[in-house]
Amino acid sequence: MKRFPNALAILLTIVVLIGIAPGIAHGQATTPAAISTPVATAEFLWESGGDPERPLADPWFLSLDPDGNLWVVDGRNNQFQIFAPDGTFLEAWGMAGTGKGEFDFVEHGASAFDAEGNLYVVDTGNDRVQKFGPDRDFLTAWGGEGSGDGQFLSPLDIAVTADGRVYVIDDRRNDVQVFDRNGRFLFAFGGGEDSELGLVDTGGLTIDEVGNILVADYGNQRIVRFSPDGERLASWGEAGTRAGELFAPIDLVVDEQGRVYVIDNSLHRVEVYDREGHFLTQFGRAGMDVGQFYSVVSIARDASGHLYLSDAGRSVVLAYRLEMPGDATPAP
Repeated sequence: MKRFPNALAILLTIVVLIGIAPGIAHGQATTPAAISTPVATAEFLWESGGDPERPLADPWFLSLDPDGNLWVVDGRNNQFQIFAPDGTFLEAWGMAGTGKGEFDFVEHGASAFDAEGNLYVVDTGNDRVQKFGPDRDFLTAWGGEGSGDGQFLSPLDIAVTADGRVYVIDDRRNDVQVFDRNGRFLFAFGGGEDSELGLVDTGGLTIDEVGNILVADYGNQRIVRFSPDGERLASWGEAGTRAGELFAPIDLVVDEQGRVYVIDNSLHRVEVYDREGHFLTQFGRAGMDVGQFYSVVSIARDASGHLYLSDAGRSVVLAYRLEMPGDATPAP
């Protein structure tokens, strides 16, 4: 399982920013600071450690609900912590266990919402997916430990398409399984012994602006794009530490223009590519201050262009606004 941070990640850190703003206290926001890159500006918005009574402990994958609130897998607390877009902590939900509506997130976890507001949860430690209604009432669950169709060895991330297909990536099976909205297995793709074709030690997945599936192929230091039916369309990435190279791509998200934002955990940065995989810009470096990350593991993006990041090493979530040249002025 991917557990961060580690010494190798720190040693491989490279400087990718110039001009870092002063530090901030845990769980407190400071005046936004602009971080300059050659072609973009990453503006820090806020940081939070979550519930003051029970702070985040090993936060992992992020998702946004239909109201734009941020859902954070609170790993070692086996619950979600939920934040407003401005960083205000709203509530915690969930509890540890193996029953309906209970979670084991110590070995990670993830969530996604469909068009009707139903919530799908990757309950990694219990090798299953749970589905809840918009009111959070338990609806169904599927999975179980194993390598057969519809089973899991280490389900890691989840995405739901507009037509209700559910895509679940498994970083031990090294494949993506596809289900209908009720958990019926449809097909799987991405597996294989040949690293030129198969996924290796996968990271997260996301859906692009036209409905294709993008995967952070962590073990192969690349991004792979598949059609909705699992046909491999393209891949890009070159192992390394220079700008535009990847060392540990762990999560990704796509904006309305098809630009791909990739979290590179070991290099403590976010890299941005165009739809064809051409490098555009990056921000982040190792550290504890604004614009710096200790072990960033997940990313989400809202309709206003805000980027949300979870830093498992510091047990915080953060928000930035990245303005690319030619973009319209982003909403506050």
